[in-house]
Amino acid sequence: MEIVDKLSSAIRFKTVSYTEGSSIEYDQFEKFLEFLPEAFPHLFKRAEKVTIADYSLVLKISGSDTKAKPILMLAHYDVVPAENLTEWKYPPFDGRVEENEVWGRGALDNKGPLISILQAAEEALSNGWSPTRTVYFASGHDEELGGDRGAKSIVRYFKEQGVQFYAVYDEGMTMVTPEVFSVVDRNVAFIGTSEKGLVDIELSVEGKSAHASMPLPSTAAGTLSKAVALVEENPFPPRIIGPVAELFAYVAPYTRGIITLMLRNTGVFAPLLKPILQRTPTTNALIRTTQAVTMLQGSSKENVLPARASAVINCRILPGETVGDVVRHMQKAVKGLPVKVATVPPTGGNDPLPVSCTEHEGYRRLKEAITAVYPDIVVSPSLVLVTTDSRHFREISDNIYRFIPFILDRALLGSLHSTDERTPVDVLVKAVQVYRGLLENF
Repeated sequence: MEIVDKLSSAIRFKTVSYTEGSSIEYDQFEKFLEFLPEAFPHLFKRAEKVTIADYSLVLKISGSDTKAKPILMLAHYDVVPAENLTEWKYPPFDGRVEENEVWGRGALDNKGPLISILQAAEEALSNGWSPTRTVYFASGHDEELGGDRGAKSIVRYFKEQGVQFYAVYDEGMTMVTPEVFSVVDRNVAFIGTSEKGLVDIELSVEGKSAHASMPLPSTAAGTLSKAVALVEENPFPPRIIGPVAELFAYVAPYTRGIITLMLRNTGVFAPLLKPILQRTPTTNALIRTTQAVTMLQGSSKENVLPARASAVINCRILPGETVGDVVRHMQKAVKGLPVKVATVPPTGGNDPLPVSCTEHEGYRRLKEAITAVYPDIVVSPSLVLVTTDSRHFREISDNIYRFIPFILDRALLGSLHSTDERTPVDVLVKAVQVYRGLLENF
């Protein structure tokens, strides 16, 4: 099966984005880019090709209507490192096809979607597809590091070319089973119409280094601990807004009993809904700006008082709030303590993305493509809780939709950025059908 063989081959290229840049094997990135024209000859023969920032790729298939705004299919090909190798059932870069699944790092995030998109275009072209709107395909090489070289350079290229997109399609949300989203007793396809913002906040305390046998009444580490505790005791308030309220309205007809009434009228029932949604990390993250303490630093030796202690708090920002709001919230939480609050890096972070319209043709065409392959599925807008390359494209499109046509249960979702990442063969086949339907719908 072509899609299976191609994804299996793609996984074998170790296009890993390491935080330590010197560890990145760029020869693997070059070999992957050489592999793509061999795997998709019709597409690369027809398309105009541009290499961006050495390792990112843009393909263009010109449409017959030169006045119509183009669409963009976006998917990165770098992957996160594979850790705990002894815990993997099959080696992460072997691309093994076992148990009717393709195993390996990138099978879900994000080589699986990329190969599915390109296969959809390959099949459509070989069957005479000729688009009305121009279609671009773009693949960044450093999404897992923030897209500063790949996606940002691709956007710069499009701006130089004067390109504005009618719609942009990227990763972000997917289809899940009732095991994952138990509110509805059937599969749900979530289309991300917005994306949370992101900022890392550093709390730091200056102290006096000395021998721990003669401690001061309060150390930098002790003061920092108090600040961290205060932050955790003061979470952002829950709010049911925008795409989350839309999500509840869309799925309400497929629920039962009092839940149906509550989801149809979130404004009225918010006081009852919020405590329920706060019970699990996933639904809690849908209704508030989250703050997670992820890094702590103090002394480098057990018997030396730290001259400086710091903590990093990873914050995912709900639409309606900003990076500035997060900084002020943190400052208020630690008020009275000698703690400095700053973003990391000093100019870091990005606000939530605007909400894309569900009445736009770009959303409708995607919904049609999904339901053509999965007739009984519930399609709903949603909020993406993580960050994607699509955030860099908001200057060149008002309509960004984040969706991967992979149907996942809890085990498959748990393999993302973890051990035993894999994609079932039948899911891959249907993903190609969805992407092809989307392309041909335009």
